[in-house]
Amino acid sequence: FQLKQAPPQAVALTVQLRTGHSDKYYKELAEKENMNALEIMSLRLDEDLTAVISEADYMKGREVDFHAVSEGINSDSSWWPVFQIVTLLVTGVCQVRYLKNFFKSKKLV
Repeated sequence: FQLKQAPPQAVALTVQLRTGHSDKYYKELAEKENMNALEIMSLRLDEDLTAVISEADYMKGREVDFHAVSEGINSDSSWWPVFQIVTLLVTGVCQVRYLKNFFKSKKLV
């Protein structure tokens, strides 16, 4: 008995999100408040505009946060070459001292 695996297949997933109120809500509001179609359209556009402004404010906040993180990483990364140079200099000095002492102990110098 053998199990055969099916070859992997690509799967596409589509998601649609609807924001705001439904048409039914606006019809009920129009009947309740005695509003005409132009007033309902104006109300709908106002709510859409409020949503767009809210999204723009959110994205601006995200951009500010990203900029702060990016600046922090940039300042931190500017110290990395200095650390590397210091490490190489200390390693070089230690190696020279070790070799100098080694050759002195073997009486080669």
